[in-house]
Amino acid sequence: IGCADNPHAAKIVADFKERGETYSVNADAHWVAKRIRIEEGRWCFDVVRYGKNFGAFRLAIPGIHNVANALAAVAAASWAGIGAEIIQVAIDEFQGVARRFQHLGDKNGVIVIDDYAHHPTEIQAVLRAAKEKYPGKKIWAIFQPHQHSRTRIMMTEFARSFTDAHLVLLPDIFHARDDQSEVRKVSSAHLAKALDAAGKAALYLPTFDEVMAFLKAKVEPETVLLTLGAGNISEVARRFLGGESSHGGR
Repeated sequence: IGCADNPHAAKIVADFKERGETYSVNADAHWVAKRIRIEEGRWCFDVVRYGKNFGAFRLAIPGIHNVANALAAVAAASWAGIGAEIIQVAIDEFQGVARRFQHLGDKNGVIVIDDYAHHPTEIQAVLRAAKEKYPGKKIWAIFQPHQHSRTRIMMTEFARSFTDAHLVLLPDIFHARDDQSEVRKVSSAHLAKALDAAGKAALYLPTFDEVMAFLKAKVEPETVLLTLGAGNISEVARRFLGGESSHGGR
């Protein structure tokens, strides 16, 4: 089972011939999500299997990328012999997992979301989902880059991935695996400059304490605060909320 929207995955599935199935939110495939729409805060879509209606589905977690993920789960569950009605209930009840668009709580009109996204395509998908779920609200992304070499190599891609954010705050890079020679080559300050050159408002705030001070002074109601990264950036979200989620977390 592979995504027809990804040419590499589609080619691998094609090699399996009759044993392979594809799914898509954009292209022709064995499994297709149609009429994708948002109703009462949920992503709704109809699933078509081999050209025939398979059922209507509702998903609590936002974003077209999660519709694609749900479609893959539908295909896999069907292959395993699970009936459409049971799959519908399971998709409808699924509330997501920790650090994947996890709503940690609200404070003074600010919505706090935490996500593990640390690659440019992940960041784009999460920010797009936030824009769709919370239209009209400002989106502030607090991104902690993960690994110095990755930040340096993918600098251009990172600079292009924050289109849907109104402001990007950048603490220091989370150190992972790189030696000191690599650490000396790049910092979050370089990414802030790259974002600024791309026309995106960005601030380099080296420590979490500095990030917290900025948020205390500047963040306003009707803002979505997204903490992004594979390191310990979720600490900022929890500190902002006072150490606890107002909804109890997940």
